[in-house]
Amino acid sequence: MMVYKQLLPWVDEGVLEFNEFECSASFSEKMYKGVPINDEPSPKVFIKDPSKKIPDFLSGIGMVLPVTSVKATNFFKASSDAKFIQFIKPEIINYEKKDEFTILNILQVLDALDWDKSDYDLFDEPGPQGNKVIRKMRKLILKEDVINGRNIFYLKEFPAVVYISEELENDMIKSGIKDFRTLPV
Repeated sequence: MMVYKQLLPWVDEGVLEFNEFECSASFSEKMYKGVPINDEPSPKVFIKDPSKKIPDFLSGIGMVLPVTSVKATNFFKASSDAKFIQFIKPEIINYEKKDEFTILNILQVLDALDWDKSDYDLFDEPGPQGNKVIRKMRKLILKEDVINGRNIFYLKEFPAVVYISEELENDMIKSGIKDFRTLPV
């Protein structure tokens, strides 16, 4: 049985972060949907305190899409899951190293939540599309047959959370990728 985790940037006072993110309405609509974002102006990323250390995963306000360093980007481009990732170059504002960062647009949104085996509470009212809306998740169980060996993906029910396999996490660590943390599913 594969083990999956949430992938998050490491937040630390000593590392670079962004404090603003600007993109077109169309770019914003496509984020977290698992579709390529083409023919859109580059999103603008405003760096907060450019004197800090460059992390492999940049954290910030207003966006959860992974923003990665050159080192982390090269790792993902060489991974077996590169075909499930679109690499988008943002326009970096107020930072001299303009090519230092890449946005990872994950192209897999999977309907892999096992509703029968997971333990959760729902809101009484359905969501805007008549969907179930989870109020509290106590235990998340995923359908491995739907994941089908993928190492990085979004879940349909939690589209702004990046999930990775423990195997990918271990490969990241072995490759020297830092400044990220994971939470068990």
